[in-house]
Amino acid sequence: MDQNQQKAFSLVELMTVTCIVAVLISILPTTLGSLARNNREQATRDTLLALLSQARTLSVTTQRPHVLCGSSDGDTCDGRWARYWLVVTPHDNRVHQRYLPHETTPVCWSGFSQDIRYVPNGTAPASNGRFALCREQIPVWQVVINRQGRVRLASTTERAACCMTDHTGS
Repeated sequence: MDQNQQKAFSLVELMTVTCIVAVLISILPTTLGSLARNNREQATRDTLLALLSQARTLSVTTQRPHVLCGSSDGDTCDGRWARYWLVVTPHDNRVHQRYLPHETTPVCWSGFSQDIRYVPNGTAPASNGRFALCREQIPVWQVVINRQGRVRLASTTERAACCMTDHTGS
């Protein structure tokens, strides 16, 4: 064995490694971008579920109605779900919680009324409907609220009315 021989990469080995690195670098931004978008969409869904639970819990514990609503200004309910989400006590318009969803995750509400109103027994008798977040007119997730105030995640194969137009508010 000759110990004076130099040890180095051949040109073919160097080109092969460079090509592999270039392919990985080109794939990485797409993968990270979709991962970030998916996490943002799931975080929006989880926040919505938490706000629904908070409104229902406040209604039961204080024995007063509470409302989860959309707001364009962050102070008053106007049914525009694209800007702010508020948990409000309707008798004094006290805002308990204010949430500003990420602008790239437009959530729409389609239901009997513009907001979700929980009464002191925890039901939402006139507020049944569904929230949906759509991407390219296909629901990514859907949250359904029934008249008893219960919340469930709907299958993404179920049609969401707001996905047909991709509107972001009522």
